[in-house]
Amino acid sequence: MKRLDFAVAAILVLCGTSIILTKISIVRADETFAVYIRADGSVDPPTAPIQRIGDTYTMTDNITSTASGIQIEKDSVTVDGAGYALQGTGKPIWNSSGGTLSNYHLGVTLNQRTNVTIRNIRISEFAVGISLNQSISSGIDGKNIVGSNYVGIGLYWSNYSIVSGCNMTNNEISVVLEYSINNTISGNNIDHRGFDFEVSNNNTVTGNSISDCEGTCIFFFSSIDNRIYDNIFVNDTEMASVTGGSSGNMWDNGSRGNYYSDYLARYPNATEIGSSGIWNTPYSVRYGDIDHYPLVVPEFPSFLILLLFMMATLLAVIIYRKKGVKTRQS
Repeated sequence: MKRLDFAVAAILVLCGTSIILTKISIVRADETFAVYIRADGSVDPPTAPIQRIGDTYTMTDNITSTASGIQIEKDSVTVDGAGYALQGTGKPIWNSSGGTLSNYHLGVTLNQRTNVTIRNIRISEFAVGISLNQSISSGIDGKNIVGSNYVGIGLYWSNYSIVSGCNMTNNEISVVLEYSINNTISGNNIDHRGFDFEVSNNNTVTGNSISDCEGTCIFFFSSIDNRIYDNIFVNDTEMASVTGGSSGNMWDNGSRGNYYSDYLARYPNATEIGSSGIWNTPYSVRYGDIDHYPLVVPEFPSFLILLLFMMATLLAVIIYRKKGVKTRQS
């Protein structure tokens, strides 16, 4: 019996490993990119629409690539898209009969890099929109719009990095973490599909708006001690799925949990604890995973608050000017 149990366990591990390998973003030796930021700081080809000032590289036009997009080979640099687009040729295609994967190209890639920042790029139609491989202390932040890719943002063997302020929509998977620890995913707007954690521990997911997930919103495979709190979950079908011994992930920080749009439908008799903004009934994410401090009202991400403030200010200015015009006419 013990031998049978061991054999079954071994098969499950091998199956899990094969699933992981299908999504690992390794840069092939023969992969070509439209643009390289070389280790010596140069831009290759020099005609690429990227301007260098010191350690900041700014796009000056859209880039369309029939292969992969931009490979960064230099540490301690910032790549600013300035709102321009990096466009690929579509999501990868799996040939089940031949067992081959075609059209597998990457948007922006960091391979064994440190202290790189990527911001304000519109990235679409790649296998992975932004890929960090064996990279540390890097940031993907500030208005990156990552949509219509297979994986929006992938962290592979990458640690101590931050993904914040991004808009991720219509990706098959928004964020993948594989063999990655101590990363922070915060203040992002995510829809269609949330997160895959695979053998990734001690990461933090906070301040995100995650809506309309089809299927599982957050998938854990052999991943523990990840913290998920102060997020907004709206119209999500299945909150979490766990395999491979992934118990021990935390859905609150000890005082605050998350907002769930289906909370009152599941707990119609719940009441707020005083004026704390916390419901008196814990939210069961799945068997064994509990949010002990579910939020009564959502904690909106900072970028959304700023946007609403700017819209309110603009509206106030328009109303004020219209009143001034009417006063002068009268």
